Amino acid sequence: MTSLAPGTELSNYGRSYIVVNPNAAYGPSTLNLSLPDTNAGGGGGGPIDINGVEPIMVNTQPDNGKVISIDITTLPTLS
Repeated sequence: MTSLAPGTELSNYGRSYIVVNPNAAYGPSTLNLSLPDTNAGGGGGGPIDINGVEPIMVNTQPDNGKVISIDITTLPTLS
């Protein structure tokens, strides 16, 4: 990734990303999936809607966390 300033917003693959680096001593910046109104420090903007299409399953937890898994039993059998 090129050197982008924390707080920089990018769009790709129909999603919004924000550049964050909570502690530069531990490494380079990274891109976090975000909502367009997320602040430069990350962690704002509210919940993100994640949808899965079989065999990918997404379950929302009571704390609004997400559990993403793959159920291969729904795949067709090869002959």
